[in-house]
Amino acid sequence: VENTKAKGLRTLFVAGLQPTSKILKYAKENKIKHIYLGANHSFVPNLDWNYNSVKKCLLEGYIVTLNYPINYHNNVIEELRELYKDKNFIPQVSIQFPNVEYENINLNIKIDDLDFEATNNGVWCFGLSDVCTDDNKTTWDKYKSDKIL
Repeated sequence: VENTKAKGLRTLFVAGLQPTSKILKYAKENKIKHIYLGANHSFVPNLDWNYNSVKKCLLEGYIVTLNYPINYHNNVIEELRELYKDKNFIPQVSIQFPNVEYENINLNIKIDDLDFEATNNGVWCFGLSDVCTDDNKTTWDKYKSDKIL
């Protein structure tokens, strides 16, 4: 549903910490191609569950998204270790931004570094209007037929 490499694939949205065996069983029974963990703002920073669930789903051949709040990004990189760069893993950083349609038209988003020349070779800046386009938007009605596990 969302604008990622898995867009258009039959997706299983998993809310909360479900047993991986249940996720895989349901995915197989329903001919799922993409497993979306952390649906409905349900991400829980649980080292063993996140690592083991992502790993098992990837090993079974699924594309896997893990949706998590931005403040957990470094934790997720550390927790998932070698899985983080897997070609079938989609880390999805969630930035909650209420009432974005009413925001100042000059609002600018900056992807910054820890300090000047600390880890990146620069910074990236773009206007909110560059991101909030119809091409990048998934309207709520696209989720209406979803069934949550």
